[in-house]
Amino acid sequence: MEAVGLLNQARVETDPERRFELITKVEQNLHRVIDRYPGSNAAVKLATGQGIGDLSLEVVASEKAYYQALEISTQAEREAEACFTAPSRECLWMQALAVAKKIVDAGELDWALTELTVAQVEAGNLEEASKTASKVGNAMHQAWALGYIAIAEAKAGNVSRALATARVLSKARGRAWLFWEIAVVQANAGNTKQAKQIVAEALVAAKNVKDAKERAGLLADIAKIQTEAGDLDQARQTISEALATADKVRDDASRARVLANIGKSQSLTGDIMETRKTMAKAQEAATKIVSTVYRSSALVEVTIVRAQIFGAEDALTTAQGIDHNLYRDRALAHIALAEAETGNVKEALATAKDIGDANHRAWALMRIAIAQAKIGDSKGGLITAMELGDTYDRSWALVRIAGIQIEAGNATQARQTIAEALAAARVTTNANNRAQILADIAGLQGEAGDVVEARQTVFEALAAVNETDDDIWHVLVLIQISSQIPI
Repeated sequence: MEAVGLLNQARVETDPERRFELITKVEQNLHRVIDRYPGSNAAVKLATGQGIGDLSLEVVASEKAYYQALEISTQAEREAEACFTAPSRECLWMQALAVAKKIVDAGELDWALTELTVAQVEAGNLEEASKTASKVGNAMHQAWALGYIAIAEAKAGNVSRALATARVLSKARGRAWLFWEIAVVQANAGNTKQAKQIVAEALVAAKNVKDAKERAGLLADIAKIQTEAGDLDQARQTISEALATADKVRDDASRARVLANIGKSQSLTGDIMETRKTMAKAQEAATKIVSTVYRSSALVEVTIVRAQIFGAEDALTTAQGIDHNLYRDRALAHIALAEAETGNVKEALATAKDIGDANHRAWALMRIAIAQAKIGDSKGGLITAMELGDTYDRSWALVRIAGIQIEAGNATQARQTIAEALAAARVTTNANNRAQILADIAGLQGEAGDVVEARQTVFEALAAVNETDDDIWHVLVLIQISSQIPI
């Protein structure tokens, strides 16, 4: 039979396309035998699944499916190779989607798709962003993905379309969040009247959120935009509703965090005495927690807000009451940041050096270095950054200092800082971290006008991506690299 010869050819053929073509001909030949010679012994055996020797419709169908899968895999490999050879935003998005299909965990998949949606929105491709957002499974996650598209539309002036998206979201929490975000866009654009109207819709949605913790948090956030819009009376009323709602939150840890958030909103209205009362209630709720770990965690959140509102000295008093060393170190790291951001660099460095945990100390020093650069002391910031032992931490801080230098018009200094960042990034052992920081560096090189160097760094980042076997990080880094294309 001709089919036997074709099957043997298919089995030794190395070209995927030719192999699939041959196995398809085998299948066609077998069906032709059944159709043209229905009474023959061969046709009867084939039709009843007995087969002729090792030749049967079932065997051929199985091999065809296998060869087809190999062809798809080979095609995917060819596409990936072509993309990594001449990367574009679109092909990197396609590669990210291909890797995302391997992610088993639904939450991680939604995370990856939402991040891709954001990247596509930032690139101005709202059509592709909408397609990606439609693939998000969880209703709340999809609301966030669609929300980013709506925010982009609002920024572009298409407020009516953005509001239409917000109004059709099924979850009240999602509607409240998106109305709030659109109101922020309008307030920032100076459209105070329209911002107030949108805030009113946000309030209606927030009041329909069943969970007291979420409802109180949304109300606190809405009060912030009301304050920014100059509507202090309405902001104070919303804060009162948030405080009343916070009283309904049963567990002390959640209530402490909610009250701290409300206190932050309250401080913006200028009601400092009332803010102190709210923060005292937050601290009281936190100290009631029996578990040392949970109590310390809640007190950290209260400490961070106190540092932001009242300053480092006030926050240090709260931090001293944290029993758990690791959490106390986290609180001290945020206090050091608050000191640096207010120009008290010497005090910030002293606070950071008192932090026992190496990771929290590094976190603080990275941000102190950036704060130094922001206030015009790039030299001091570079000294702080270069003292960081971990290469990823050092390159992360240097990248951000270089960005500040570029914004200030100091391209020559920025190139020197980028060179230091690149040297640290290249010896970072973790492939995910190395790929992420190389992508950031490529973006800075592009901003500095060094296009050739930027493209080379993109290729280094893509090479690092191929070293990781973590699908979610693989997707996230591909998305990050795509944001630097074209350079």
